Amino acid sequence: MSHQEARDLHLLVYSYLLHTNCARTASAFARTCGLATAGSLTSSTAPAYLSEPFTKPAATAASVGKTPAVLKKSDSGTKNNNNNEEEEEEETVSVPATTDAELIAHHIEYLRIRQSICASIEAREPEVALDLLSTYFRSVLIPPPSEHMSSPTSPLPLRPEFNATLLRFHLDIQYYVELIAKHKELDALQFGQRTLWRYTDIFDTWLNHSISLTSSTAGESLRMHYSSASSSSAATTEDEVSPSSSSPESSEVVSRLELKHKRAEIMRHITNVAALVAYPDPSQSPLAYLLTQERRKELAAAVNDAILCAMRFPKEPPLVTVARQLATTSAYLVGYRSSSNSSSNSSSSRKKEDHSQQQQLASGSGSRNYYSYQQQQQPWLLDAFVNSDDSSTST
Repeated sequence: MSHQEARDLHLLVYSYLLHTNCARTASAFARTCGLATAGSLTSSTAPAYLSEPFTKPAATAASVGKTPAVLKKSDSGTKNNNNNEEEEEEETVSVPATTDAELIAHHIEYLRIRQSICASIEAREPEVALDLLSTYFRSVLIPPPSEHMSSPTSPLPLRPEFNATLLRFHLDIQYYVELIAKHKELDALQFGQRTLWRYTDIFDTWLNHSISLTSSTAGESLRMHYSSASSSSAATTEDEVSPSSSSPESSEVVSRLELKHKRAEIMRHITNVAALVAYPDPSQSPLAYLLTQERRKELAAAVNDAILCAMRFPKEPPLVTVARQLATTSAYLVGYRSSSNSSSNSSSSRKKEDHSQQQQLASGSGSRNYYSYQQQQQPWLLDAFVNSDDSSTST
């Protein structure tokens, strides 16, 4: 194996460990195989999500055209903090990395943050996950839908804002469920009134402004709306990029049909969750499935995928893609070889059968055997059918 092939293999394994949240294993692997000193991460062949540090949260689509809001802890169920300005100044995690060793430390740092977020959700503390997400990965969530943020900034939602709204909704739903599970019914009712029902206002505003995108200029006009809002905002910094310029998916406008479907789905979720407060023991109620650990793990996995997408990781680890391609190719080659062997075996068996029949004819087994042999060799000859009829009638 050449040096370049070994380096590519090390990057495949290292990115897989980062993708699957194996912090200690990734750190030990990078140290053992010499990634910190080999120059693999800073080389031109390294993928961008490994060679470029994720230093500052990007602005969400909802925050374009206004000052990015810091998560208010009152909306996530925790106590108020009056030092919002100080929290906003401390958003950046670390100084941009320039060497391989700094990049590895940077990767491990953000990996541990992801682990803390997922662990908080599974440990029934979604408010901690909300605080961490709003601090380090603002592009994953929209600001809390409080009374002053009950309507979205844009008349029509782009895909990033839509996804961030749904993810924030599911986290808020989980927080409400955990309050009920801890028998804090009054806090849950206040939180639901202050936050959960605001999501219907967001979708109603979108639906009131939505149009069926039949003309080719509708999407372009919306992108011009975002670009003008971004250029006119004094609060938008150099690191905060308008969602219309990041990717083709970022400029995709959510259709009215999908908005109507998701609004109905959100209403069903809110109605089911709100009914939990009516049961003395929610774990023994028909809605006990809302309290299962499987739902927490599913939510943690969805949040983890959204963070990886924000950090420009691929949806699937490249090592898994390579392994799948190898397995598919191997299966195809094995199947082709087996079919070739079976066809060669069948042709050889036919040759042996023909040879044995020819030997029987040479030994003088009779005209009937000769006729049956000719009929097997040429079953669709007209002469064979005529001779057969003549022989049957004559006898």
